[in-house]
Amino acid sequence: PDLAIRGEVPDPRRRSVIDLARRCDWHKTHSEQVASLTMRLFDELRPLHGLGNLERELIEYAALLHDIGWHIGRKGHHKHSMYLILHGDLKPFSDEEIQIMANIARYHRKAHPSPKHLPFSQLPSDHQEVVRKLSAMLRVADGLDRPHGSHVKEVACNLLGAKTISINILGSTDLTPEIEAAKAKAKLMDEVFHAETVIQQESG
Repeated sequence: PDLAIRGEVPDPRRRSVIDLARRCDWHKTHSEQVASLTMRLFDELRPLHGLGNLERELIEYAALLHDIGWHIGRKGHHKHSMYLILHGDLKPFSDEEIQIMANIARYHRKAHPSPKHLPFSQLPSDHQEVVRKLSAMLRVADGLDRPHGSHVKEVACNLLGAKTISINILGSTDLTPEIEAAKAKAKLMDEVFHAETVIQQESG
């Protein structure tokens, strides 16, 4: 199996992530869709978050791994995801990178990042800010695939002044369930970027 994945995924960092995902019986289609939507949000919102290519790589891998905690159980699966990433033998990554990815996955649902949470509070302040920004985007992307149907085909963002983030989505079906789920998960984005997130379907 190791030789097969080497040929299939030549990059050692990506290969270690995919290997961990497979070991945890990941929800491949949903995870890849959420990763794709997260990357799109990251690219579209670059003027807002000001992060670079390393953070882009880490958020993609965190998105691919965000649901692996289901391997342990449904209840608290976001916390299980964090545990599995921290202990997943991701050798090509530094300890700091693993901590960031694990925290992003931990905050894809439920509570927002908080100093009351030990793993988060132990991060340097600049890494805490990275986790806040990246988990905010992951939460919205996860909402945009809420029914796990990969119905959202395109995402475009506009910054309307300093106060509004407009997210327009395209798909061939009614995306009301995805919009409602993403809106419910956009509170962290509003909080982190001091703006209101507006999500709507474009006709197309």
